[in-house]
Amino acid sequence: LESASRKELIKEKLSAELQPRGYTDYLEALEAARKQFQQFQAAGTGSARRLVILLTDGEPSPDPALTQNNPAFMGSYMESLWKIVEDYALSGIPIYTVAFSDEINPELIQKISLSTKGDSYLLKEPGELVVSFFKLLGHLKNRRSLVNETFHLQDNSPKTLEFQVDDYIRQINLVAVNLAAGKCELSIVPLGNPPCEIE
Repeated sequence: LESASRKELIKEKLSAELQPRGYTDYLEALEAARKQFQQFQAAGTGSARRLVILLTDGEPSPDPALTQNNPAFMGSYMESLWKIVEDYALSGIPIYTVAFSDEINPELIQKISLSTKGDSYLLKEPGELVVSFFKLLGHLKNRRSLVNETFHLQDNSPKTLEFQVDDYIRQINLVAVNLAAGKCELSIVPLGNPPCEIE
C-alpha cells in the first residue's frame, strides 16, 4: 500500500460483487503471504510494516475430495495451520481476518487474529467489505488523537505542544480550530534527524 494508485486498485477489487464459492485453503493463503514477505525482504524492502489481511468466505476446506469423511487429513491440516499461525506470531506479523458469509466460524478467525495480535472482522454481507477495509487501514495507520487540548491565549503568549510519532506512521492530520474572534497563528516545526516533511 505504498501509493495512492495501489490503494485505488485494491478498492476497485474489493468493490466488485463478491460471491462465496469454491474451496477455502487458509494454509495455502498464509504460506503464499509468507513467500511474498521473503521476496520483499530479499529485494531490500524490509523496513515496510508487515501484516496479513486474510479475507475468507468460509471454513478451512482445502479440497472437498480430501476433507470429506477424512478426519485424519483435517486433523493434520489444522495442526499445520496452527503451526504457521504460531510462526507469524513469533515473527511479529499480525494476521487480520476479514470474513463474510454464513459459513464462518467466528471463534476460529478470532483465534487466528488474537494469536498474532491482529484483529478480526465478521461482515454480514460482502457489500460491507470496502468500508471495513478502510476502517482497518485507519486502525493500521494508528489513527488516534495525539493532542486534544483547549488553550486560552488572551495575552498573546505562545503555546508549544510536542508529540512523538512512531516510525511506521506516514501521515498525520492536524486540525486547529479558533473559537474566538480575531486572528490565530499556527506554526508547525518538524524535529528529528532527518525532520519529517510537511505538505
